[in-house]
Amino acid sequence: LILILMEIWTISTFVRLLRMNRKRLEAVNSFTLSERYQISENIRMLRIMLPIVWSHTSITVVAIAIYLITVASGMPHRYFSIFEVRIIFFNNSGIS
Repeated sequence: LILILMEIWTISTFVRLLRMNRKRLEAVNSFTLSERYQISENIRMLRIMLPIVWSHTSITVVAIAIYLITVASGMPHRYFSIFEVRIIFFNNSGIS
């Protein structure tokens, strides 16, 4: 539950930062050229990172659901390492 809440907080933070930077870029009157460029780069990077964060969150939620289902079904604890290896593979293999 804590992990899911942290993932939701991460997504909401990214979305909030994206909105704040867009508003700052629209209200550009007192910014220098380099500040406007930095804000536009922030927006560009947040737009690139947001799908990655969504993918990570969805994989994490699915992993938690699978774990809870296996615990509820009474599967022996010796099989849990199989799930850990699979989840780590998906997170590190670029699929997410």
